[in-house]
Amino acid sequence: MARIGDLGNLAEERSSNAGTQQFSDSKSLWRNHIRPQFNDEFAVIRFVPGQDLEDGDKTLFHPVQGVSQNGRQFTSYEFCNDAKANYKILEKDERGVGIKTEPFFSDPCSHCQNNDPKLRDENGKIILRNRYRYYVMHYGTYHVESNPAIAEQREWTQDWKSVEVGRQMYYRETKMQIQILELAPGTWGDLHDDYIRNGTILGRTYEYRRVFRENQVRYKLISSDIKVPSFQKELEEAVSSLPPMTDISTGALTEIDLPVFQTAKKEKEQVVNDDAFANMANFEDEE
Repeated sequence: MARIGDLGNLAEERSSNAGTQQFSDSKSLWRNHIRPQFNDEFAVIRFVPGQDLEDGDKTLFHPVQGVSQNGRQFTSYEFCNDAKANYKILEKDERGVGIKTEPFFSDPCSHCQNNDPKLRDENGKIILRNRYRYYVMHYGTYHVESNPAIAEQREWTQDWKSVEVGRQMYYRETKMQIQILELAPGTWGDLHDDYIRNGTILGRTYEYRRVFRENQVRYKLISSDIKVPSFQKELEEAVSSLPPMTDISTGALTEIDLPVFQTAKKEKEQVVNDDAFANMANFEDEE
């Protein structure tokens, strides 16, 4: 069975009245992070030009536990102003190493001053966690049929196209937008392994998948053979105007305008047989 669902000619499905570049309807940072909402859904992405593995943001955060209005527990990650690894660099030496640094904010970190035992380990040491952030080109998200929005025929799902990937049906939502990818250390470790194997993460297409394993939601990156259109020139121009990722990590920015791309370029869908699909590079399974 052929693999269908490539994004190479997907831009033709967008409105022909729009320009070559527009901005997202929503400027909120939350809406501009890539977030597959249901198990087995995935986003098709590429890392933007000039941003290889070590160019991403590696800020340290406090994992703060909370409870939503409907009673669900969640963890928010809040910037640590006292962690020296988070200091802004004022001066570098000839090797590019920071030799003069200072905290981003003048006030000390409120979480570090807090004696709440939930913020500390069994030895009383402050708990800090890395979250890795990158700008990526988000081509589209593939939704599963069990997504409640599809079952309820919500208005915003009307433009989602039914496509086949391998032997499974998905509903493809076109994005064609630069967005923010946030990775936990485990998922970033998978990306690091792929970088070691291939020497770069640039020019490669990935699927950012949400899965449910061992009674826990997890995220993984899979090297993808889904064909995507090239926006190399447009992306190179857009990247130069993107705000520093540290402005997002520190909370200095609360809203962001990220460009959406469109093209009339026609590309044939890529046909891939089942064996090729089954043998896609899965970071978790490879040694």
